[in-house]
Amino acid sequence: MLELGSVEETITVTDTGGSPSAARTISAATRERYLQNRNQGGTIAPPIKLRDVAPLYPASVRGSGFEGKVVLEGLIKTDGTVEVLQILAPVDPETMTTVYPDLARSAVEAVGGWRYEPTLLHGVPVDTRMTINITFRP
Repeated sequence: MLELGSVEETITVTDTGGSPSAARTISAATRERYLQNRNQGGTIAPPIKLRDVAPLYPASVRGSGFEGKVVLEGLIKTDGTVEVLQILAPVDPETMTTVYPDLARSAVEAVGGWRYEPTLLHGVPVDTRMTINITFRP
């Protein structure tokens, strides 16, 4: 029995003081190239991120020098949406204190906007577990 693995993504968000960036979407030509090549080498085709929304450094802590890491467990669903299942680590690993709640909120909001071409197992879309590590730095 073939067991499906998981996906991991790591992001660093910095306090630029600027306005939010727009969601990024891959071009139709790039998407077509990915889709043509994704079934080479086996019967599992990994997910392909189609739409990326960057987390924002929250205005409520801007200028405070506050830093923290948020780790989320999510699920890339068969329809390509991402469901955040739980916040695994809203804790600063240096101080072992709880991360400011607005950092976790920003992370969850951004990840909820991501879209994927789902994982294919034998040509059939399947749900895929995902770990997302987001570090917020001033």
